[in-house]
This record gives sequence, C-alpha cells and structure tokens, in this order.
Amino acid sequence: MRINRAITALEAAYPGEEDDLVSKISDLLTDIMHLCRQQEIEFQGCLTVAEVNFESEK
Repeated sequence: MRINRAITALEAAYPGEEDDLVSKISDLLTDIMHLCRQQEIEFQGCLTVAEVNFESEK
C-alpha cells in the first residue's frame, strides 16, 4: 500500500514526465524541503521520523 501511495504521489506531482524514478524522487523531496522551509518545519526532523517509521515497518 505504501509503495502504491508513493508512486501515485510521484505521478501526480510529475505527470507525463519521462525522468527516471530517482530523479522524480529527488525532485519531490526538494519540493517538500521548500515547503518545510516556507512553513518553518524542520525537514531533517521529518526525515528522522520517517526513517524510524520505515525501520519499524520492514
């Protein structure tokens, strides 16, 4: 389910783009970093929580 949600997010963010998956993921993370800065959210903190969640869900 989580993989499908990620693919859906990438397709929605970059519809019809021919970039490889690594480029799309990097671009989306960059966009999220800009959003975090604008909203005064610490991106690294979000990333740390995501890493902990990922490890617990393996």
